[in-house]
Amino acid sequence: MPVIREDTAGERSQINKATGGESAGRIALPSLAGALANAASGNHRPAISSGTGCGMDDPIVRSHALSLYYGQSQALTDVTMDFPRHQVTALIGPSGCGKSTFLRCLNRMNDLIDGVRTTGSIQFDGRNVTDPTLDVIELRRMVGMVFQKPTPFPKSIYENIAYGLRIAGIRKKAVLDEVVENSLRRAALWEEAKDRLRESALGLSGGQHQRLCIARAIAVQPEIILMDEPCSALDPRSTTRIEDLIGELRGEYTIIIVTHNMQQAARVSDWTAFL
Repeated sequence: MPVIREDTAGERSQINKATGGESAGRIALPSLAGALANAASGNHRPAISSGTGCGMDDPIVRSHALSLYYGQSQALTDVTMDFPRHQVTALIGPSGCGKSTFLRCLNRMNDLIDGVRTTGSIQFDGRNVTDPTLDVIELRRMVGMVFQKPTPFPKSIYENIAYGLRIAGIRKKAVLDEVVENSLRRAALWEEAKDRLRESALGLSGGQHQRLCIARAIAVQPEIILMDEPCSALDPRSTTRIEDLIGELRGEYTIIIVTHNMQQAARVSDWTAFL
């Protein structure tokens, strides 16, 4: 299966697997639908590599021959893929192909599920994510996650953002105040929330909930932000705000987003991969 790259000029080029040796050729967006149809029919491998020659000189994450099993059921098969630093990569593919499962492998969220085992490796800045001796708490600080369904804590807006900092041992009010404001500004939520910081976060709208979760994720200064269909339950206006936010965060964070919306993948991503 190919990797689709969209450059800053909006041009889409098809990059074949490096091992295939085929030349790259341009495709139109409707061809993505055909590729997904082939994938849904079973005519695909759920393993791709951006590989050498794709302009990915500084990948922050590399998975190699990653397979995952839920008991006896195999959910991922030999996934080999690189993710470029400080760019946006979209993962698309048919339902059930393992996109969200793969995303959760990157910060070991699947460890919380009984009977899960993995083979292969994931390298994050040279560190083996699958190493059982790795500090998982620190990993999840460096690799934040925003879920499909917004998950605000039943606390105030302020405490939602400050929670991760308090867990890290930061108690100084001036520092907390500064980080809360900066995070809400980065998430384009400050103007809407600045007079309600001590009110319950549950009183925000769905789109505001998702931006709050993004603000909470960036408050602890991660290197990677994982987004699992963050706009699937939002109205078009809220979706546009989240997409604009992703564009603003590009260049400072590495963002990996799962989406079923091919148009969204084309709008927000520098790289798009099929599973």
